[in-house]
Amino acid sequence: MSRLAFVFLTTFLALASGGLGFATKYYGPRIKPFLANEIKKQSKEFVHLGLEPENFDFGWAPLRLDIKKIDVTPIKKTKQFLSPFTVNNASIRLSLLELFKGNLKISNIIISDSNLNIIVKKFSENKKKSTFSSFRFLEKVPVENLTLKGVNLLLKLTPLKISMKAENIQLAVENLNNALIAEIDSEKITLKNSDDPRLFPFRLEGRFLLEDHRLIISKLVADHTEDTHLTIAGQIQGPWIQKKVNKFNINTKGQVNAQEVSGIIKAFVSKQKLPKTTGLIAFDVNYSESKINLSQPKFKIKTSDLYIENYEVGQLRAQAFIENKKLIVDTLDVKNSYTKLGFKESQLSFDKNLNFSAEAKIDQFQLNKLLDMLGKARRRNQSKKTSKFKLSAVNLSTQGQTSCKGSLKPKINILCDAKTNNTKFQLTKEKSEPLISVKNAQAQAQLVITNKDISYDGDVKINNSMGTAKGKVTYANGFYLDFDGEINDFAKDLDRLLGLDLEGNAVLSGTVKGNSKTATIDSLVSCRQCSLKKWMVGDFESTVSYKKGLISFNEIKGYIGKSAHQSEISINIPENSIVVDTVLPKVELKDIQMAIQENVKLPFTIDSTGRAQIKLWGPLKLKELSFDLVSNFSYGFINKESFDEAIINLKCVSGAIRTQKVSFKKADSQLNIYGQLKRTGELDIKGKIDSFQLKNSEYFNSLKTEIDGQVNLNANLTGFFSEPILSINGFLIDSNLEGNKSKNSQFELDIDKTRLKANINLNKGQLSSKVIYPFQNGDIYITGVAKNWNFSHLLVGLFPHFKKFNLYTNFNGNTNIVIPEKNFDKIEGNLSISSFFIFRGNYSVYLGKPLDLNFKNGQLRDFSVGFKGQRTENILTKLVVSQYELECKRSV
Repeated sequence: MSRLAFVFLTTFLALASGGLGFATKYYGPRIKPFLANEIKKQSKEFVHLGLEPENFDFGWAPLRLDIKKIDVTPIKKTKQFLSPFTVNNASIRLSLLELFKGNLKISNIIISDSNLNIIVKKFSENKKKSTFSSFRFLEKVPVENLTLKGVNLLLKLTPLKISMKAENIQLAVENLNNALIAEIDSEKITLKNSDDPRLFPFRLEGRFLLEDHRLIISKLVADHTEDTHLTIAGQIQGPWIQKKVNKFNINTKGQVNAQEVSGIIKAFVSKQKLPKTTGLIAFDVNYSESKINLSQPKFKIKTSDLYIENYEVGQLRAQAFIENKKLIVDTLDVKNSYTKLGFKESQLSFDKNLNFSAEAKIDQFQLNKLLDMLGKARRRNQSKKTSKFKLSAVNLSTQGQTSCKGSLKPKINILCDAKTNNTKFQLTKEKSEPLISVKNAQAQAQLVITNKDISYDGDVKINNSMGTAKGKVTYANGFYLDFDGEINDFAKDLDRLLGLDLEGNAVLSGTVKGNSKTATIDSLVSCRQCSLKKWMVGDFESTVSYKKGLISFNEIKGYIGKSAHQSEISINIPENSIVVDTVLPKVELKDIQMAIQENVKLPFTIDSTGRAQIKLWGPLKLKELSFDLVSNFSYGFINKESFDEAIINLKCVSGAIRTQKVSFKKADSQLNIYGQLKRTGELDIKGKIDSFQLKNSEYFNSLKTEIDGQVNLNANLTGFFSEPILSINGFLIDSNLEGNKSKNSQFELDIDKTRLKANINLNKGQLSSKVIYPFQNGDIYITGVAKNWNFSHLLVGLFPHFKKFNLYTNFNGNTNIVIPEKNFDKIEGNLSISSFFIFRGNYSVYLGKPLDLNFKNGQLRDFSVGFKGQRTENILTKLVVSQYELECKRSV
């Protein structure tokens, strides 16, 4: 900068400052009254407020009026509803050019660091229609801008009992003569109802353009909490002041905490009854069509953990629009603890009945969880004693689809046609296996839904089993279900029934009633060829009931083969126990054997007719049950052996079975059995029969041999039930075979699951033998000694035509033979005969010299034998056997 320019600039600034100082001193006292009068005049004309500025200063750079205090007094119409208030720290900036012309033109009104207290005493009672029709009135308003900086506002609306406190307001309003631009930001605005102690704060931020034919909301954000916030943006085109719109494009999105919003509404609209609601609701609403009515938006809604009056709605996703007074739902998905379903082609008419129609796909529905939710909702905030035994009465889950239509007003009344598949039904005790379980059921039903209940009527199919079901779910009380149908195959169609492994088929009908924690069942069952846990129960009819954990089979009448039984069965689920009282007025033992053969395979057949009674009680564990069995039978068979009378009386205490009286009587003989089966499965059972006449035995009679004598038997059954050991000790007294009397004989048998061991002593020691015979792989051992053994009765027994020969025989010898692995091709051992002869009158044959027969690896070693006799022709006098040749000689 040149020296000349510098001198000029400094000289100009000095003159200018001097001029401003002169103007301030000279014109200031004259302008202040003028400005004060203009402010009063303009405020009375345009806003009906009386302004009394106090303690104000005038400044030139910029031209302004700084007011420390302005008293605002309502006048005319505003006086009726507005109380006086005070404004501090106001700065009014003026247009210098207009001021020199004698006009007051305000470029900006700035209010900063002020506390404004405004009280609205009452609202205007002027019911005339507003004459406001255009923003062109702004041309007459001598204010270009209004600015608030750091202003705190307390606004009380006395008629509504509402107060609003806004902190640190930042506001900028620009007058465009025919439009307004506004921008506002407040860090904290708090709403309060004078009758409610709660405070509701939120943050507000917004930018707007207001014109006669356009309203633009660039941004409007209200944040109450992290969960509750609202954002609005968009524009309205057309003479919207006259409520005429050519185009409407507004987007409203946000999220609300239902509980917070319910609290706000309850605080400010106390007369409005709203349901208690919790959860989050997110929404996105669009008005984007031209010439659209404001009641026809397109919107999206998403909820999380939504509850209404403690009733769970859960997660809801909806996309819909309103058209021609109808809510049309493009998609609606609902997911919560008890259901997962999706709606399609749904609509709701906004008529007086709110008619409704929809189609839905059911991905999941669980009735027990619905009932549990309904029960908890009713009991919320109420103390309730809980039972030790808890029963989730019904656990029903299903999938399918449904089509519904109906109305929502004046009361809900909706009719649905539903088809379900993959349905699972369970009656379950808490933390245990299901009591009743059905899988893969299909159903087709009609449902009627009201505001109080859901009723249903339909058909059920499980594999080849068919049935009908009809009932109602009442929200307040629970449910009931009437059923009627036929089970074609329990094993296939009923997955579980009390763990009984039920088999067979049945016709049944009855009713189930209950709620989320208890249930009762009353039914009539007719079962055919049924079995429980592989125990055959045959054909029977019974009434079956369930209540408070007790299952009762009453008045059971049934048949197993030709045997009839009448029973009462009670199963206590909480105590896991059972009580059975059964009378069999006519029972055949072959039917009982058939009934138990899957669990107990008897090594013999048995048949008899009689009667029996059994009382059984105890826990549902076979090894811990107790029972009393009293029975008697007349004339029957065990295998082919008959008996005249049998008595079987048993007593069991906690799984330990003891005989009271067990006997089988035949003629003058009787077999008595006594002992016990311990809980451990250990056997200690004894049997005894004295003086049994062999001639009375069907078995010995079938040998076609005249045999007689008396047998005394003692038997012991020891070991364990799964591996019993049978020991038999028998005596034969006064035996007679084909008229040949024998001396006493004795035998011993030991049998277990691996082998038979026998010791035989015939005719008082004439023949003794020991045999070990394995039931599976193993070696057979045979040893024997004969001493002057007269075996003629054996010949007569084997060959009856020998009876006419009147034979006398004698045999002395011994044997020791082993048959490895029961293979006779590998036989080992020897047979030694010291003497042998047969007499028949004057005829005789006897061994010439002792004979030794030796076996090695299945082959007979070299031996020679010779026989002699009297008056006997063609007697073999010599037999020589070697490895290479056989030589025979006989005398004639």
